[in-house]
Amino acid sequence: MMKEMFMHEIRKCVEEIHAEQLRERVKESGTFQGTPAVRESSAYGEVDLYASEELLLDTVMKLMDLSYLARRKGILELEHAVGDLPDTDGYDSLKHLVMLVVDGTDPELIEEMVWLRHFSSDMKGYGALQHLLMMMGTLDIQAGVNPRITEEKLILTLPDNLSDIAREYSDKKRMTDSNDVVDGDTGQYWLSQDEIRDMLERRI
Repeated sequence: MMKEMFMHEIRKCVEEIHAEQLRERVKESGTFQGTPAVRESSAYGEVDLYASEELLLDTVMKLMDLSYLARRKGILELEHAVGDLPDTDGYDSLKHLVMLVVDGTDPELIEEMVWLRHFSSDMKGYGALQHLLMMMGTLDIQAGVNPRITEEKLILTLPDNLSDIAREYSDKKRMTDSNDVVDGDTGQYWLSQDEIRDMLERRI
């Protein structure tokens, strides 16, 4: 049942994201299917798609890295790693979920808390998808799922324009790993915000 609900919510998020992208294209072009576009206020409010894509992509990349770090050095190592996460909106939930995993919280309880927040908030589109992917990634880490499986699940869930970037990052990270070049021997490959922004700009 939980799996079916998760997939339903993922599909819902992706549909909302596609709608947001369409509205942005209409807004930029001023037309829709060759006719002047009527600009009405969106039910989802004003959405900064570029910033939303950047945050979603960065979250997935960090989940990938945390997954590999946990496999390489153990769950407890994640306590130090989350200290390096940005102190900005969008990462508080990830820090909280990772610390629940480190503390050995029952996975069913973690899932219950995520669903409670998901359904009690007004998150939609990018924000809701980010929240669900955090849950999927951290629960996979806690369950000891092979990081490559977690990585593939995360990539497949992303919108098409972001999945290509995430896969490129994954390939580069794997090449770096094979050359034993890591950040301070922590196994982290985190990109700066400027590097993520550059990868997004090359897809525009």
